[in-house]
Amino acid sequence: MKVEEIERLRYFLQEFREKTIEIINLLENEEYDKMDEALSEREEIINSIREINTENDIFKGLCVNLKIIPLEQKLNSMLNLKKVEIQQELNKINNKTSANKNYNKAFSVDSLYLSKKV
Repeated sequence: MKVEEIERLRYFLQEFREKTIEIINLLENEEYDKMDEALSEREEIINSIREINTENDIFKGLCVNLKIIPLEQKLNSMLNLKKVEIQQELNKINNKTSANKNYNKAFSVDSLYLSKKV
């Protein structure tokens, strides 16, 4: 592998690391509106990395040097935690909606009228 390719790979991995840190900060600050753009940019960086023909040892060494793996694990755990929180919120909303529908349904059905004569 040429030195230029290694330097190019290092550059993209540094960009990847910075973008991952940015996404972690966005999650911590709950700035979800900016996340879509940051994730798209990160995906472009990943595609650029894939285009570089590299040996696994060199790639792994650069990832270890730049401490990318712990950052990636932190991001994944944060995303999973947010996913669970959002699912719980959606379940609460669905339960409330269902309860409201059932409550209103009882009143919308034709009421029974009982005659005093019976």
